[in-house]
Amino acid sequence: MLGELYTYLWLLFEKYQAIAGVVLPSALIGGVLIMLERVKRFSGPYWDLLFRLGKVAIVVIAVFWIGFLAWRDEHQTRLDTDAKYNDLVSKGGLALRPSSRLQIGDIEPIASDGLYTYQVNITNAGAIPAYLVSGRLLLRISSHGPVEDSDSQRMRDIEKDAMEESRQAINSTEITPNHYIGMAITAVTDENKPANSLDYYNGPTSGSMYLYVLVVIYYKDDSLLSSEQRRVTRYCASYSKSFNKFVQCPNQNRNYITSAGAK
Repeated sequence: MLGELYTYLWLLFEKYQAIAGVVLPSALIGGVLIMLERVKRFSGPYWDLLFRLGKVAIVVIAVFWIGFLAWRDEHQTRLDTDAKYNDLVSKGGLALRPSSRLQIGDIEPIASDGLYTYQVNITNAGAIPAYLVSGRLLLRISSHGPVEDSDSQRMRDIEKDAMEESRQAINSTEITPNHYIGMAITAVTDENKPANSLDYYNGPTSGSMYLYVLVVIYYKDDSLLSSEQRRVTRYCASYSKSFNKFVQCPNQNRNYITSAGAK
């Protein structure tokens, strides 16, 4: 009961703090001074001094209280700002700091001496250098498309491999902003056999087949708050007739921060 009464009185004080902190004390002291004014004719010389001190006390209390309220509000604002920033950091929302951002760029078919490969360019579209720690790339040529449910399991498999490689990695490759590195490999068929023939090579270009590009990369930069953290880019899309147009795999493309890929 007493606790509830105390809470109620404190809420009233918070709501009407100007009245409680300035008006009421001033009225109380003012009343006392009026009383002293009436009785000072019965007093000695010290009452005049006390009367003046009382007036000064009212001013001092009012100034002190107003200053305290201003300090408290400024202090609370600073605490709220820090809390919002810490909340952003705890959720991985590091948007307050410049960061790197690796994304999949151009797809370049390469035919040389009977070897048919595709180069996938990974571009740093961020503001600071990125350090590529590990990556897994799977290219698959299929007559089925433009999307397939089986790519969900394939993405999980290569993400697991990329994570394990990231844990064991000692060195990293720097990619500065607006620059890229290329990863070139031979595509595979639906049966997971090398699609190293002219028919497969021409299939995606002619539109009779689809080239599926599945990429998972782990990288880091100086914006991360811990050396254990890694940025991860997952990319899955199919290309047909043109390497400038693609269809993304449903629910497979994302960018996030994790500590799972660190030692």
